[in-house]
Amino acid sequence: MEPEKASAVLVLIASLIGIVGAPDSFIGTGSILSATGNTAWLSISGKFAFGFYKEGSGFAVGINFFPKPNSNHSTVIWTADRDHQPIPSNANLTFGNEGLVLHLDEGDRIITDLYDGTLQLAYASMQDSGNFIVYDMYRNMAWQTFDNPTDTLMAGQEIPMGHNLISSVSANNQSSGRFRLAMQRDGNVVLYPVNTPETGTHAYWALGTRGYDGLVLDHEGSLRLTDLNSGGQPFFAWLNSSQAMSVHFLRLEADGYLRIYSRNQSGLMMVSAQYPADNNNNNNKCFIKGACGLNSYCNSTGNGDAHCLCFPGYVYIDPSRVVMGCERNFTRWSCEAVNASTSNVSAFYNISRLLNITWPDDNYNSSTVKSEHECSDACFRDCNCYAALFLPSEKLCNKQRYPFQYGIALSDQDEPTVAFFKVGLAEQKNQLSAKPVGSENLRVPGTVPLVLSLLLTATFAVVLDFLIFFLCRYRMGTYRRLCESMETGLAKAMAPRFFSYKQLMDATDGYKEEIGEGKYGKVFKGLLPTGDAGTPIAVKKLKNVREKFRNELKSIGRVHHRNLVRLLGFCHEGSDWILVYEYMSRGSLADLIFQSHEAPPSWKQRVSIAMDVARGLYYLHEGCDVAIIHGDIKPDNVLIGDDGIAKIGDLGLAKHLQPGNHITYTRSRGTPGYKAPDWAKPCDWVSPKVDVVSFGVLLLELLCLKKFCLLLELDGEFNLASWAYKFLKGQTKWQVPGEDVDAEELKEMMKVALWCLHGSPEKRPSMYDVVMMLGRKKIVEFPPVPLLDWNVRADTGRTPMAEEAERG
Repeated sequence: MEPEKASAVLVLIASLIGIVGAPDSFIGTGSILSATGNTAWLSISGKFAFGFYKEGSGFAVGINFFPKPNSNHSTVIWTADRDHQPIPSNANLTFGNEGLVLHLDEGDRIITDLYDGTLQLAYASMQDSGNFIVYDMYRNMAWQTFDNPTDTLMAGQEIPMGHNLISSVSANNQSSGRFRLAMQRDGNVVLYPVNTPETGTHAYWALGTRGYDGLVLDHEGSLRLTDLNSGGQPFFAWLNSSQAMSVHFLRLEADGYLRIYSRNQSGLMMVSAQYPADNNNNNNKCFIKGACGLNSYCNSTGNGDAHCLCFPGYVYIDPSRVVMGCERNFTRWSCEAVNASTSNVSAFYNISRLLNITWPDDNYNSSTVKSEHECSDACFRDCNCYAALFLPSEKLCNKQRYPFQYGIALSDQDEPTVAFFKVGLAEQKNQLSAKPVGSENLRVPGTVPLVLSLLLTATFAVVLDFLIFFLCRYRMGTYRRLCESMETGLAKAMAPRFFSYKQLMDATDGYKEEIGEGKYGKVFKGLLPTGDAGTPIAVKKLKNVREKFRNELKSIGRVHHRNLVRLLGFCHEGSDWILVYEYMSRGSLADLIFQSHEAPPSWKQRVSIAMDVARGLYYLHEGCDVAIIHGDIKPDNVLIGDDGIAKIGDLGLAKHLQPGNHITYTRSRGTPGYKAPDWAKPCDWVSPKVDVVSFGVLLLELLCLKKFCLLLELDGEFNLASWAYKFLKGQTKWQVPGEDVDAEELKEMMKVALWCLHGSPEKRPSMYDVVMMLGRKKIVEFPPVPLLDWNVRADTGRTPMAEEAERG
């Protein structure tokens, strides 16, 4: 029997074994759902349904609780890709070897994160716990919705340390909303508005605990904390108990409250607990920070409802959704323009006064004054001041920069305050927000110079419009020809473009010049017919790895940085999956430091390359809208251009974290020899700190111009980490190659590398810290002994990483 057929038979037998032992809600590979046909897979009891549900103008994919036809009791507890556009009615969802795949007109979208499709999946199941699980052929769990919560936590489901729940926009819109619950790394459970730092200024409710590593809702409806560090057994801290009903779940609501619900067999739902409790804030919903958006303040009515009002000089961003906040309706002039004016500040601004409001004390200047007039004048003449809050009882004046957040109207029982807002002169007449009771304008002379300046500006704008009009008519033919050429596709500000297969065949002269080969395909040099000399490109033909192709496009669409290789375009025709990159003329860092026949890079160049890679990783981890784990940092994936700038490439294995999350649950990825010990388990929680380990290995290789796992021992050591530690201790004689090596800088960079290789992710520096340390802007402490995984085994005389590298 041929090997391929034998392998297929074994897979079939294993799949059949899995099917026999599968639950009644068995969903086999090849199963399909459609948005308007067979819409869902049900759990055994029928309480839960995984599949399509109606949302807005289209559909979404998720899990419904009590999915009765034409019932108002149905509750969405999980949504896939919640921030994507609505799914059209002609969409299909299939379960196959790639997991759950959503088929749309614009292309396929994989819902499950199953790495690169190397697992052989057997079946899936919608559980009566509310968890949707995908199993492999050995009946091991490959993926589950419980690891990817949105705004809801079901009984038995846990939020691990470093993860969040994000509220939805509303009951009818499951997109990411305005609030988050954080299970912090210090063991505290805190409620914040989204996109805010984890500090007391932004928290509006906290449990005040320490030392716990998870939050779980038990099957009795009690919210509990887990501590797995006490003898390996969970310790439960009782917080709440509820009536014995059939099903319990916790939800972070769109209004910012955390509520525990209980639901009986008939679908009747009741709230059994709420955080923060209303009796803690006198039923005042303005207690929730973020109840109103930026530059607005929350005013509570008699029944506790929150109304959002704009500060003087500001108007609603969206009058139909006042909770979104307000924006300026006047021009904010530069300090240079104000200082250059003959009448100074009075030509540009007035001061508007508002009584009895406050906001958290995050002022940039606080001083004692004699009167409210002195406070108003101090802000008026300070170019950086947008508003000032005067506290009469303390004679205190707090200056505030833009924007304003968490503003709240005070009650009659609170101490009175006076707020002063700097407002533009010309725009005050057009304020759309209602003028609050107790507010007034303090008029300041000097409007005539402003009117004259505006008139001159308007005249200049009219003349400029005429010039632009005639210029455009004159150049229209040139622009039309430009749009028809390929040059527009390579304009630096544009997103990746689509190339036809023929275009790339012509550009590479039939894929004639191969410049590299990796695990997922070959890379060819090409030349696009742009300008006089053309534009050199690198064309990577993937070996039918669709997920890697999609992931690269998904990642590159979110990033743009001088230290990341730029993706120019892509091609997908038939079985061809091709990516087009900018051409990096000097090849990879691996070629430069290990295989190049040229002179090795100078010490100054090595330091510059190290900083380039660190900055690129820092951007991926902290500079994007969500954190991105690269997953495969190594010299082969760092490319060097003519200008000597190093750029990180190959984002095909990148993992995108959920908004606000610091860790993720995913399968091992990367290259043996550069992988962090965090990847040791088949499935585990990892953070961007896995890239930090890979960077540490790369940094030592760059500094020493040698492979990390040495085939021949170096001064009694089998890897660069152990040798570097001996070098820092003054216990080795071998010298780092290069006549121009700065010995003191070398030691500092080795310290950074060894800290990156720390066995505990919490002890490793972030890439921000790495950039600061490499730039000599942060002191580097002496590192501990390198972690055991880098050390030599007594029985073999080799390191585990060296052995894995040889096997890989």
